[in-house]
Amino acid sequence: MIAEKAVLSMWLTYLKSLKTQHALKEPILSCAPNAAMVITGVNQNLFNSIILQTPIDKFRLIDELRTTQKNLDLPLTAWLSSDTDLADFSDMLERNFDSPGPFYGMLLEVEQAIPFTHSAKITIEQVKGLEQAEEYAQIFCKVFHFPSLFHPTISWAVAQYENSKPSGLSYIARVDGVAVGVCSLMFDDDLKECQAGGLYNACVLPEFRKMGIGTAMANHRVLVAKEMGLDYISILLMSDAMARGYCERLGFVHQNTLTPFYVA
Repeated sequence: MIAEKAVLSMWLTYLKSLKTQHALKEPILSCAPNAAMVITGVNQNLFNSIILQTPIDKFRLIDELRTTQKNLDLPLTAWLSSDTDLADFSDMLERNFDSPGPFYGMLLEVEQAIPFTHSAKITIEQVKGLEQAEEYAQIFCKVFHFPSLFHPTISWAVAQYENSKPSGLSYIARVDGVAVGVCSLMFDDDLKECQAGGLYNACVLPEFRKMGIGTAMANHRVLVAKEMGLDYISILLMSDAMARGYCERLGFVHQNTLTPFYVA
């Protein structure tokens, strides 16, 4: 089913958009040759990811993951989906690697979306110039504590509006003209069965939270997705994320649960 593939496919497509010029070629795991992998070259957790399928040898795979991470010399994250019937393997990963906890993969059939209005004080504008790209990067890197990604994020945001076929559209939320949050609507060109996208990079400065800004950014992107004719949009959230509430209000449904494990 499309729904089963959409969340994972969009996550991998998003990661591909982040690949740096120094990104290494993805290795093939001998113990899990069907695993999907994207190595971006970004020196942060989650940004170099492996989606594990049924391994040939679970015990050897643990060692192979460690060796792969050492050879890459980058943080490496192994993901296990709840759709994979490998409960004992999940326990094995927990014993060997740290995890931030499960993420919820949620999916929205765009035609069934339930959009709503937000405060007129909140405006959402698309990033279309260098100054906006710098504002985007400043907020994104400050909220997520990624100071080393400031310049790469600017380059990434610029690429979205300079490319004739962008991998996504980026936005800035303002309150009374002040930039307070950022977000992106990504497009999944790898999923051929339908027109799909995803909500990514949403964050709001701490002093402006609980004002409906995250809700407004999500609502805006859903409306853009509808105008563009997308069939589905997905989002990947930590299980305790406040965003889950407004996503459910918009019509998103929980599709699958993915648990990341930090290989080190």
